[in-house]
Amino acid sequence: TNWTEGTPKAMTYRGFAEIRSPERPLLLEVFGKFRDDEETRKANIKNLAAALKPEAGLLTLAQYDTTDNYLPPEEFERDKYLTSSEWYWVPAKAAGAAERAPATKLETRDPP
Repeated sequence: TNWTEGTPKAMTYRGFAEIRSPERPLLLEVFGKFRDDEETRKANIKNLAAALKPEAGLLTLAQYDTTDNYLPPEEFERDKYLTSSEWYWVPAKAAGAAERAPATKLETRDPP
């Protein structure tokens, strides 16, 4: 894909295999673009990606927009029109493993 370390990686359903079997762990934001305060949230994740750039070899900061992409319910349970972001830790697939360990939903709260 056309992605640069130090920026959030935009994931799509077409490339969902990369979420199912990532080479390195993903810190994944699942969101809909009609969420509250969209512009501020976009700026925040860009700043987070820049801050994590030195660790880019260890993990990937990624985003998945459910407004434009199908989200398989067996992977992530989410209301399609939810107006907040949800964050997941998606572990890398271990060498020789048939599949990766399950993703963990991180307990976060969007500010009021």
